Amino acid sequence: MHHMPVFTSRRQQKIWEKQQKQNAAKRQKRDSYVNQAPFRHVERQFKTRGPIDVSQVVDFHNLDGNSEQIKENIVQVELAEDLRSLSTLFGVTDNDWMKRAHRAMVLKNVPGLIVIPNPFTPEAQRHIIKNCLSTYARPPNTSSLHAHYHIPAEGIWDLYAREQRGELKKGDPDYYVPKKTASDNNESLYDSDDQGDLESVASETKPAALLGPSELVRKQRWVTLGYQYRWSVKEYDLDQRHPMPEDISNLTRAIVRAVEGVGCEEAAVPWRNKYKGDDFISEAGVINYYQMRDTLMGHVDRSELNMDAPLVSVR
Repeated sequence: MHHMPVFTSRRQQKIWEKQQKQNAAKRQKRDSYVNQAPFRHVERQFKTRGPIDVSQVVDFHNLDGNSEQIKENIVQVELAEDLRSLSTLFGVTDNDWMKRAHRAMVLKNVPGLIVIPNPFTPEAQRHIIKNCLSTYARPPNTSSLHAHYHIPAEGIWDLYAREQRGELKKGDPDYYVPKKTASDNNESLYDSDDQGDLESVASETKPAALLGPSELVRKQRWVTLGYQYRWSVKEYDLDQRHPMPEDISNLTRAIVRAVEGVGCEEAAVPWRNKYKGDDFISEAGVINYYQMRDTLMGHVDRSELNMDAPLVSVR
């Protein structure tokens, strides 16, 4: 499927078509970019201006809308357990849920990937989202803002909520979050911008603006939980470990228990998840915050010490 712009003249259309051909040729030339890894090559196709070919994108929310080729690649599988029976964090069980409680999907050409359609009720979603914005984003957990600001113990969201309620206004002593000095930044775990896997890491070279809560909360890009991650070297700092939120630990363990034994015999190389959910311990995590124009770049998680344990992603 292509999204074609509307042209006001034939000449305009020809110019656009010429630009598209030139851009397509450039994307195919490996020497055009410093980084031409497979992830980056695909990303550039989806980040180009103008029509984007999404014919090979898998739409898990509308299975019937996929091409026949993609449908053939999707395999319906059954989860070992009902997530809502394992944890109340997914919400209350109802008749609609019971019809799909054990439903999941795998792809024949992506070994190890297990996709679970949204298992959360709206109320459960709001509970998790609220904690991600408030409780989990508080110190000692580190965020993209820590490189530039002294984050208060109650976090940024509390200031934002007070401002929205009219309890905090410009001119109040605690309206602005203090900025860090150069000497403060020397102690930061996040002392350089990683141009590789995540674009959202804050750059240390730019001075931070003095912002109010409404502006600052939208500048937050990520928060690290448990073992703190050093973006510049793509490694966990094993000396910097904070307690994992209990809700996150319970939620992820439930998911790992549910995918026990799930696999794909139809794949070119058949596979099956043999990891035991009861052995799973949540030790590290990243919460990503997206504004309307933000994207998460494709990346490979190579920093995990235990490559056998499942990596849980909740989106």
